[in-house]
Amino acid sequence: GVMPEFGLNKMMPAFEEAAFALKSPGDYSMPIRTNIGWHVLQLIERIPLPEFATLEKEITNKVKRDSRSKLGAIKFLKDLKKEYNFSVNERNYARTVKLVNATAFTEGEWQAVMPSRDREVATFDGQTVTQSRLLDFWEQNQKPGNEKDVEEYLRLLFNVVSNDVVLGYADGKLETKYPAFRNLVREYKEGILLFDLTQDEVWDKASQDSAGIFNHYEEIKSQFMWNDRLAYTYWVCEDVKVAKKISKWVSKEKLDKLNDLLGAENPLSIAVQSGTSQQKDDDVLSVLWNTSPGVYGPVSLTGGFGVIQVIDFMPSGPKALNEVKGLVIASYQDKLEQAWVKNLTAKFEVIVDDSVKKELFNTLD
Repeated sequence: GVMPEFGLNKMMPAFEEAAFALKSPGDYSMPIRTNIGWHVLQLIERIPLPEFATLEKEITNKVKRDSRSKLGAIKFLKDLKKEYNFSVNERNYARTVKLVNATAFTEGEWQAVMPSRDREVATFDGQTVTQSRLLDFWEQNQKPGNEKDVEEYLRLLFNVVSNDVVLGYADGKLETKYPAFRNLVREYKEGILLFDLTQDEVWDKASQDSAGIFNHYEEIKSQFMWNDRLAYTYWVCEDVKVAKKISKWVSKEKLDKLNDLLGAENPLSIAVQSGTSQQKDDDVLSVLWNTSPGVYGPVSLTGGFGVIQVIDFMPSGPKALNEVKGLVIASYQDKLEQAWVKNLTAKFEVIVDDSVKKELFNTLD
């Protein structure tokens, strides 16, 4: 069935992922499985996001791949070190280098021996990079090479450790330093919390509560109605004589005669269709329509003559649960969510500052 328009966090994650992966109206998804069962989705309409939001991720990835972004990273680290008054104690650094056996280091067999006093090699904003930390990192990153290059390589590794420590420290202070970022992180955490709660209180409950699904279906089944339908088989022939013979043999239930007739005729001159349909769903059926079981025709049609066997007439009525289960579950999810929100509202007092609300809404104009 056709589902109502929906956005993020309204359906089960696997369902949303497949739906939002469809690009163009008319596209079909591969079969996907959720707690409800198997689904194949067709995109009817996509409501696009603003242009920049659509391209932001792609643009960001391109910038990250661009070598110019490295210049930005270098400058950023330089500015951080300046801001935090980063300082290297060259004397203690030299002492640390002397603890490395260059020959063993280039053979990958050097084992760090910690000094009795763990001196500070670098300091910044009350933080330190100690000998032990540096020695551990050197031991973990030995590589074959020329002994003459060891000191240069050790300095490179020291810079890596220093940058990592400074960045880690700066990352821990982002929420304090940047209120906007702090609010973004809080929003992100609250979003994850809301997602988890919604999954527990709505999505999983709706898909697993078979009794609740059935009861909800009984409440809303009038929203999912079939018009009058026929179970039928019809034949459309180019020759009226053939159509009369089909009508005759079907009426007399002479299936062997009917099969012989169909086998003798050009298969392109006779079209046969069986099924259960509403009158509006089939142009031929709309002409041959009859609500009483029996055989009718031939009836003149555009380009031929039609005969119909009405097997059963099914008057207008609600669709079976298995025919609209996905739509019923989506509606049941909405019902559970509304009840959940109502319960929370009753449990926790919500106070709205109308002046702040008005001020906020004015900024959106």
